Amino acid sequence: MRYVDVQGKYIDIYYNDKNNKAQVYRFTGKGGETKIPNNKFIKDFINAYNYDVKNGGGDNLRAAAKSTEVAVNIIQTNGESKNTDYIKGGQTLNFVEWNTTKGLKTTEGFNMSPATILEHEVDHALREETDLKNSDLKQFNSDSEKGSDQQYETKEERRVEEGSEAKTAHSNGEFPKGYIRQNHKGTFFPTTSVTSNKENE
Repeated sequence: MRYVDVQGKYIDIYYNDKNNKAQVYRFTGKGGETKIPNNKFIKDFINAYNYDVKNGGGDNLRAAAKSTEVAVNIIQTNGESKNTDYIKGGQTLNFVEWNTTKGLKTTEGFNMSPATILEHEVDHALREETDLKNSDLKQFNSDSEKGSDQQYETKEERRVEEGSEAKTAHSNGEFPKGYIRQNHKGTFFPTTSVTSNKENE
């Protein structure tokens, strides 16, 4: 965690190099980044970003990459993809823990790729970071969006699943026309690639 730049912008991706040393790669989405490290996690992220954006989704990924106000932090996990808050030096830091090898099957039987899941989690992170920068917005979100929701568990999950998740999943051809996930439940499964929603048997 010592590599966190709490004043940073853009998307910071944390990874271990070939010597297992912690590193950070800053992604701006402008194509002018420093040389891309020879690292699978970094390459998977860039592939997922390009896939989502090229297909017409990934609005929050694009916004986070080009932001001059907030930083979104991505770290690799072998577990379920999610958002996690860390407290460092009295400051709250939000991280997207992202698994590049696991998709999600909804309770209605439709599969999401790791790329679509990344957009979902970055949407949460972007809102979290915006909250931390704007106390008035934080209060608004706490009252209006982070409360409980009988169908989606929280109003924040409803916002993301009815919004950016649905748009990106439709753009990627993973959800049928008009479909929106009806709850926040599902089952994670191994995929054939970061941009695939096919199960790796």
